Formats: sequence, C-alpha cells, structure tokens
Amino acid sequence: MFNKNSSFIEFKKIGEKNRCPNCDKKLNKIPKRKTKCEFCKKDVYVRTRLLDRKKVLVNKKQVEQIEKEYSKHAFINRWIQRLEEFGITKSNITKTRKELSKNFKKEAPMGDVFWGVFNGLILKFAHDLHTQKMIHYSMALFLNDEGKDPYHSLWASAHDGLLYLKERGEHLGYKKVKILSTKGCEYCEKMGGKIYTIEKALKEMPIPAKRCTHKLNGKRGFCRCIWVSVTD
Repeated sequence: MFNKNSSFIEFKKIGEKNRCPNCDKKLNKIPKRKTKCEFCKKDVYVRTRLLDRKKVLVNKKQVEQIEKEYSKHAFINRWIQRLEEFGITKSNITKTRKELSKNFKKEAPMGDVFWGVFNGLILKFAHDLHTQKMIHYSMALFLNDEGKDPYHSLWASAHDGLLYLKERGEHLGYKKVKILSTKGCEYCEKMGGKIYTIEKALKEMPIPAKRCTHKLNGKRGFCRCIWVSVTD
C-alpha cells in the first residue's frame, strides 16, 4: 500500500556508513542502542527502517519521522483488516486508489481511499439495514481513528438500527425499544433503560448522545449506547 518512492526518508544504514546522523563524522564503533556521538555529543538512536527492515542510525527528529511511518503503516493494515469483514480485498482497495488518484491527478491519500471504499459499501448494501448499521458504525470508528468527529456516522448507524428493529417488529409484533447504555459516561448512563416507541425514537434520536464524554483512544464524544427491542 505504500509507494516506496514517496514518503520514506533515506537514513544512513548500519554496515554501510557508520556515521553520526547529526554531525556526519565516522564513528569508531557502530552502536547497537541509543548512545551519544563521541564528537558532537548529541544523541544517536538505532531504529529499524520500515522501508526495508534494515537498522539505521538516526537523530531525534528522524526517530519521530520513523515512528510516524510505523503509525501510518499500522493504520493502513488495521483498516484493510476491518474492511475484509465486509468482503473487501486488497485488490478492491488498490482499484479504488487508482480511480481516486486519476480523479485527483495525484496519488490519493489512503484515508480518502478507505472512505471511498466505505461509501461504495453503503451503496452496495443499500437494502440491507443491518449491514448498513455495521458499515456506518465502522465509518464512525474510522473517523475517530483519523481524529475527526464521528457523530454523524454514529447517528446514521443508530438510525439504521432503529429502522431494522422497526422492520423486524412488524413481523415479530413489538413496537418499542429501549436504550442500552455502557459505563464511561454519566450522561449516557442516566439514559440507560429508557423506553420509547420506535416511531418516537426515530423522531427524537436521543442516541448517539452529543453530550457523551466517553473517550475512545483518548478522544471524547464516542457514544456507545445502542437500541434493543422491547417485547410486551
């Protein structure tokens, strides 16, 4: 998924150049762990480069750059695996990236690619409310992972869930739902157990709660309340 010619930084390789990444002077001994340069006295770090898995000597700034690359790599792998749950393959993702890159006239960022795949799934499962609910919830997780507001996708997931329960209720004979809350937000906990008719729930949409304070990966506002059916 990475273009090896784009975002990677060429660091000095251990075994090829045993030089300080700060002052570029040749070191008498190749370090195996963090040390200080014998010449400039600045920190020298040893890291594994993601590009080719080779050990490299780097300075503090380059350590941060390598860590960003690993974080980006983990993000991509995480969402490739998540999309596999909906039948999406790596070839599907590659195809979407090529199409978007053609439209953008430059290499499409993977965040845009994943979002494009999600939107394609929404169209594909337009008549499957249960799957739509799960897709929108995954989209909310994705937005949260990117540091963006997940509320609208959480709302769509909850709305699809209510429509699904309404559809099932017409066959199974129930017309009410209640809020099932989870710990971690006092506001949401107070709503737990409240019962609504499905029509009223669809009209008011009390969950997801905008005032939710639950933290997901250190970010606030990810409401985990769900609707469950109530039988008389």
